[in-house]
Amino acid sequence: ATGLFVLRYSRIDVIKHDLTGAEHQSNIERSPADTDYLVAAGNSILILELQGFVFFGTANRVLGRVRESLGPAGRSPRFAILDFRRVTGVDSSAVAIFERVALLARERGVAVVITALGGAETAQFSDLVNSYADVVELHADLDHGLARCEDELLFEAGGREGTEPELPADLPRDLATYLVDRSFAPGDVLMRQGDRSPGIYLIKTGRATVFLEGSDGQRVRLRTLLSGTVLGEISLYRDEPCTATVVADATCEVLHLTPESFARLCRVDFRVAAELHAFVARTLAGRVSHANRAIRALHD
Repeated sequence: ATGLFVLRYSRIDVIKHDLTGAEHQSNIERSPADTDYLVAAGNSILILELQGFVFFGTANRVLGRVRESLGPAGRSPRFAILDFRRVTGVDSSAVAIFERVALLARERGVAVVITALGGAETAQFSDLVNSYADVVELHADLDHGLARCEDELLFEAGGREGTEPELPADLPRDLATYLVDRSFAPGDVLMRQGDRSPGIYLIKTGRATVFLEGSDGQRVRLRTLLSGTVLGEISLYRDEPCTATVVADATCEVLHLTPESFARLCRVDFRVAAELHAFVARTLAGRVSHANRAIRALHD
């Protein structure tokens, strides 16, 4: 029975998805320039989503995949993310193999980001995390771990976040006459699910999170928005109540296009309105493209 267990489980691929940061990004919506940079630099992030029961017979595949990805110095990924959301359990013998992964990563200067460990697995990995604290870190889920890697890549690129002008470069300057400067303190609600659309917000500086409110009062984070991004366009264009709640995580300086100003713009200035429509279309197309890359990678 033990032999059959080992044989059968060894045939199951412990790696559910093998992705890079170019194929899958976090739920943080960044400026177009930062998004383009992260896609171009996506191979710096290796993402392995694991599944099933992990023991020595399957953990060796993880070690082999990490070793395969770590090429000559300077060509290795900067981060290796190991996601345990679909893992049902980890054998103590497998932990020893993950220690070899951490040792290999230390030798190559790669950070190992472990996400979504359960309570039992966290205890099993405690010694490894303490022994390799310089290269191993834990995060609650894949989204937060991936966001941490992206932030580091952008920081290494020269602190790109927050460098956008007050209006994205592809918006006309004439639009400024229809916009109002507003400021939201941390915890303020920019829009609430089910309420009338407040219009469009262009975030100049700050950080806001989009939540879906459940009937039981629970909130599910959909995405986080940074400077250079836009929100509120869906409910405004569809003339329907807000589909989600948006809360400021930090002080947000925004440019606000109210529904009344939007209607006046469409009546009075066709050229500027057309450029705004094109900007919103590019924004929505970028989100669809992001989703398509992730779906395509998951089905390859």
